[in-house]
Amino acid sequence: MLGLSLTALGARRVWDSALGEGYGVRSPAGSPAPGMSMAEQLRAKLHPSRFPSMSEQMSAIVGFVLGEAFTEPAIAELHLTPDGGVLAVPVTAAGERGQAAFIGAAVDLQANLSRLGMAAGLDADEWSEYARLVRERVGVELSGEGG
Repeated sequence: MLGLSLTALGARRVWDSALGEGYGVRSPAGSPAPGMSMAEQLRAKLHPSRFPSMSEQMSAIVGFVLGEAFTEPAIAELHLTPDGGVLAVPVTAAGERGQAAFIGAAVDLQANLSRLGMAAGLDADEWSEYARLVRERVGVELSGEGG
């Protein structure tokens, strides 16, 4: 098992260096093009490369929501705790899983995912699909509206 330990204050530092040099946010995607599927549109609009200040931890969360591996390690599982926390289980490209670690509060994650969707300029259909994915994969309802 990986010896990954994420804390609220040191999460980015740990996530950024969990496996040493050569890991991080994977290659960027372009802007949505005509004829793209909804999944492709969301991937392009929400890709971490469009948001230079996005942490690798948030990049991993967005990847988890979209079913992508934007980081190395990626997130294999996210769990909400009864006291409002969020636990993440990291996984390498080789399939090696780390231990579940606290990565923050569910209310903060909900707010950050909502703000990301707004900043990405999602239209109403994209917002609806994004909100559905967040609800199904993470278990939180997004606030705000797209479009």
